[in-house]
Amino acid sequence: MIGATPEHHRDVTDPAAVVALRKIAARVEHQISKYKKTNPRPIPQRTPALSDFARLARRLCGRSIGVVLGGGGARGISHIGVLRALSERNIPVDMIGGTSIGAFIGGLFAKEGDLVSTFGRAKRFSGRMSTLWRILTDLTYPVVAYTTGE
Repeated sequence: MIGATPEHHRDVTDPAAVVALRKIAARVEHQISKYKKTNPRPIPQRTPALSDFARLARRLCGRSIGVVLGGGGARGISHIGVLRALSERNIPVDMIGGTSIGAFIGGLFAKEGDLVSTFGRAKRFSGRMSTLWRILTDLTYPVVAYTTGE
């Protein structure tokens, strides 16, 4: 308020004001805690060859390494094996792309940055896609695809 006198403002050392402010802060923190993850996942540490600066240096020198993963859901989990073989031989992947399930695995790998969580998410996806009810209601028998796309 313009022209308010100092008597209208509470002193910041007033115990009742401090207690009220702490209660409000506790309520807000409790509401926010509902949306926070309870067990935060540790961020995987990258080797020096996989750091962003090394990736930038390879890009500027024209030595970037890209991987393109193919489609066909039945072969989708094998893409994780390809990425694992590349990482075991310390071959960095600077760019990744794919078609169909290859795009899914490539996106998981690009988002997660490590193979363990990529494998975990892909395993959960394939478990949901291959439920008994889904298999019984699928009227076509795909040769190389995991689903019919419906």
